[in-house]
Amino acid sequence: MIDGTAGTKVLTIAAHSTTTGRSMWRPGSTGPRSVQPPFGATRCPPEFRRRAREAHDRFQKFLPDWRHELTQAEKAVLAETATVLEQVVRGEAPGRSLDTLLDEADVLLERQQNIRWASALSYRYPEHVADLMPQEDLEAMRRHRTDIEVARQAADFERGHKIADEVMSIRHRLGTDLFRVMNALSFASHNGVNAALQQRIQQAGDGLTEAVRRGDFAGADAAKSRITDLYQDVRRALDEFSPPERKTVHPRKMA
Repeated sequence: MIDGTAGTKVLTIAAHSTTTGRSMWRPGSTGPRSVQPPFGATRCPPEFRRRAREAHDRFQKFLPDWRHELTQAEKAVLAETATVLEQVVRGEAPGRSLDTLLDEADVLLERQQNIRWASALSYRYPEHVADLMPQEDLEAMRRHRTDIEVARQAADFERGHKIADEVMSIRHRLGTDLFRVMNALSFASHNGVNAALQQRIQQAGDGLTEAVRRGDFAGADAAKSRITDLYQDVRRALDEFSPPERKTVHPRKMA
């Protein structure tokens, strides 16, 4: 008698497929158990290739545009994700859910954009409008600036995302007018606008600083109003003026 034919041993039947990888089935089980094939063993459906191409294009635009403001760890994670998306565009299917892969890529890039922006804000507010901020918000911004930098150096997108949310909450609490004042002063200090507009903003900024130091609230309000008006000129000028090379607007050195 051959072992296994009398029911004394459990037989394992393996079925192989050239397109879907390997499925294992055991008698008494509810169905086949799929074993994922290696990357590239299957062909990716056209719809997923289209979605992957759109996501890949977003990564390819973001990486060079903001290369000066990304940490090495962030660049590595984004570049790795872009490489996987490129493979999907070529029609290769990864050994995982394509829906999950594409959703995670979208979330990753969105979080990176928010983290980069929050990182810039956490530097700009204390740098340019510290005297106009409540002390509690000023201290929180400075703390977030340090914490978000630590998260970025480690490419900790989960932690960075949470800090970014806190920074944005402060930004909204401080209001639109202060945001415009801060933004105008920031662009002027980093040569982000033409020389004539830069000079007008800096003069108004100096007037604001002097008024605050004197305790001249009326003078400070007038200076803020002037800078807010100039911010509209900044927005128009940005469409006309392009610096020779994009540079970071928030130095890594902590003040």
